[in-house]
Amino acid sequence: MLLALLSAFLYSFRLFSEKKLSHKANPFTIGWAIQAFSLPGIALLLFFVNIPNFFSLSFNFWLPLFIIWIFLYPTQAYFYYRSLKEGEVSYVLPLMSFIPIFNILSSWILIGEIPSSLGFLGILATVAGIYTLN
Repeated sequence: MLLALLSAFLYSFRLFSEKKLSHKANPFTIGWAIQAFSLPGIALLLFFVNIPNFFSLSFNFWLPLFIIWIFLYPTQAYFYYRSLKEGEVSYVLPLMSFIPIFNILSSWILIGEIPSSLGFLGILATVAGIYTLN
């Protein structure tokens, strides 16, 4: 729980920095740069964690990863940074809260997972909050 809160706190600073960057660079450039500049930090963490043998990982690991790398992340980054450039942060970020709703469908299709009743209640509360903000 603490790690999630720290992550959200740090992510809030990232969002406002990205808003400024979106006026100075192409959305694909920002997405690529964020990934490229995070690589050294991630590479340092590799010394402190157990790394599985990449060749022993199954096709069920690599296929979704390649779909994310080649299609999903670049498309998402383009739409996200373009929306930050054209819209106000106070409107764009609440709409990002729709992610749990989209996750219901994708998680059901990809891994057969359906949220609990409490999970659905949380998602409905999120939607109600977004509707209230807009």
